Amino acid sequence: MDDVLSVDTLCEFADFISVLCSVLLECVLRAAISNGVAKGYACECGTITESYREGSVIVANASGEFVVGKDIYISNDVSCAEHTITSLQIQDKDVQKHHASAAVEIGIGLSGRGKVGQIIYQLV
Repeated sequence: MDDVLSVDTLCEFADFISVLCSVLLECVLRAAISNGVAKGYACECGTITESYREGSVIVANASGEFVVGKDIYISNDVSCAEHTITSLQIQDKDVQKHHASAAVEIGIGLSGRGKVGQIIYQLV
């Protein structure tokens, strides 16, 4: 019985494995998005210029189709995450869908948090 680990030690190992899996997921997502852009399966849709605490972001020079409920990918040099669009605003008016063919500024509510400087990608 001397070789049995304590509950605290097992919980520490479980936490480590959880963090390791999260990091691996981000690496795989970043590689998949990068590969998708190169092959035309994904496109860059804009850059986050402002970020708010509740998960809302402002995207400058946004282009593409934005739909409430659709998944988008937010990436920078060190992270990549998938988020769901929870709300959209164009010129302070709530909309459910917006197709931006020219570069516009759009407010997006996300299921998670985005940081200033991160790039938004969508699958084509």
